[in-house]
Amino acid sequence: MSNAMRADITLTHDIQPYMAEALALDAAATRYEDAFLFDDPADAATFRRFLCEHNLAAFSPPHGLLALIDGRPIGLAAGMTRREVLSRRLALAMALHREPPLPRDAGLIERLRQVEASHPVVHDGDFAWSRISVAPSFAGQRSARLLADAMAARARELGCTRIVGEIAAANEASLRYIEKLGYREIGRGSAVDTRRGRRLDYIHMAGPIPSVAAAEATR
Repeated sequence: MSNAMRADITLTHDIQPYMAEALALDAAATRYEDAFLFDDPADAATFRRFLCEHNLAAFSPPHGLLALIDGRPIGLAAGMTRREVLSRRLALAMALHREPPLPRDAGLIERLRQVEASHPVVHDGDFAWSRISVAPSFAGQRSARLLADAMAARARELGCTRIVGEIAAANEASLRYIEKLGYREIGRGSAVDTRRGRRLDYIHMAGPIPSVAAAEATR
């Protein structure tokens, strides 16, 4: 599933040549989380680069997928299995301990811990879908649906039976879109920083992975 095409939209796992665009799409996907975690947008950018340099970004290979139009990245999605989620979580904790990207921000690790704890529990057989982002100028060109279908296909190939994920409660447009895809609320979670007076609320969503026949029927 390294590449797929529909009309003039191409999907690829080869993100490295488009890293600047992927980082921008990732920033758009995590803007509510970033606002909770960081006081300065420059710190968010520094932390995102740190994740990429250590192959710990949500979209780091093999977890990410880009949508291209005429060679231009216009969408990003990412997801992983329970085992991959746990492995990434451990690797991130070790990397932060060895080489903190923002040493002056003593509360960052605690806020990261709270955000992780506010995400849905990923069980065996689940596929955690952590990202979907499409450039606003390309909304409505089916790139989001193609990315969603490709993520579901990868989950199916890995033997998963359910897709789970979290969406910031304030992100109403994404919530409406995910509901159109057939995902339903299964719970909620919150991260709270009382010292800084900030709160991040998530809605947990889940849905079954459609069979190949069912997926084809919706295209």
